[in-house]
Amino acid sequence: MYNLELFVIAVYCLIADALYPDFCKSYGKPRRAGFDPVLTDAECLTIELVGHFIGYPTQKQLYEQMRERFGV
Repeated sequence: MYNLELFVIAVYCLIADALYPDFCKSYGKPRRAGFDPVLTDAECLTIELVGHFIGYPTQKQLYEQMRERFGV
């Protein structure tokens, strides 16, 4: 059975290598101005998708769990 770390890596690779580049080609990059964010768009999407899959009810709980586990 796979552990959470491998699941997160697999989801990130899928988003970063396949889904996000195709989205940017079709619609352009969503972020165009402002300061550079700490996390990339692919990292943010990965955290949100994994958190939804695991079942965290709030973004705060999700962020705290990811920060503890992965140092995000």
